[in-house]
Amino acid sequence: MGAQIAQVVIGLVTSAAVLLALSGKQRARLIASLLGLAAQPAWFAAVKLPEQWGLMAAAIACTAAWCAGVWMNRPPRAAEKAK
Repeated sequence: MGAQIAQVVIGLVTSAAVLLALSGKQRARLIASLLGLAAQPAWFAAVKLPEQWGLMAAAIACTAAWCAGVWMNRPPRAAEKAK
């Protein structure tokens, strides 16, 4: 049952994140990155099986990419707005 839930989360949430990441709007890209990060636990749960090292490496790389997306698309701080 848990594996099925992980597959649904991966399919729906990651797909939505990828589509939003293609948006020209910064807020949509931020939401995409947050959704991508929200799906990562499901990815790690799905690849914990033996001999899934390639997928584990991809999940780790995607986690780093989603973190970078959050950082690059975060709202500016008040001090940055004043400049």
